[in-house]
Amino acid sequence: MSDRDLTGTTALVTGASRGFGRGIATALSRAGAQVVGVARDRGALEDLGAELGGSFTVVAADAADPVVAGQLIDTYRPATLVLNAGATPIPTSLHLLEPLGYLDFLSLEAGSSLVLTDSGGIQEETTVLGVPCLTLRDNTERPITIELGTNRLAGTKRDSILGSWREMLASPRRAQIPPLWDGQAGMRSREVLHKYYLGVMGVHRAAV
Repeated sequence: MSDRDLTGTTALVTGASRGFGRGIATALSRAGAQVVGVARDRGALEDLGAELGGSFTVVAADAADPVVAGQLIDTYRPATLVLNAGATPIPTSLHLLEPLGYLDFLSLEAGSSLVLTDSGGIQEETTVLGVPCLTLRDNTERPITIELGTNRLAGTKRDSILGSWREMLASPRRAQIPPLWDGQAGMRSREVLHKYYLGVMGVHRAAV
């Protein structure tokens, strides 16, 4: 979600006072959305609002009532709608982290048994690091990470993701770093430019 700019959009999150609802509301707010947080517990919503500031609107209501839910949608016309997210508690084995610096994130990737992502850059990084990667999309602009790397397309549905995970466990791939992924792109570019400008200068001198 951090890759998306939601500035100028409205997100409606019911169950925003706890569990995944709180985490989702926070992520949407940090992505630039104006978040409308709905829950029956006004106090918990106000605590979250104090953290998020003006990008968070508190609405104490029972969104489980379909009439109330319809009124909220009609009032706020959200571009993003997340329903009853707070009903799912965050397991103690799951750790939600603040955004990490690049090197810290690479270190986290390198020590992972598996990475699930929708990021193109992370598909490349896991291939270089030799870490299995499941891409939660139906296509990729980095096909080389599937052909030679550690990446698998897992789709966006529960069954396809679990199926890809089981396939990965049953048939792990040997990591191959694709050709030219050797960290020397800068030197090759310099050589091409050097030859090009030498040629241009040679033509110019011959013309003179």
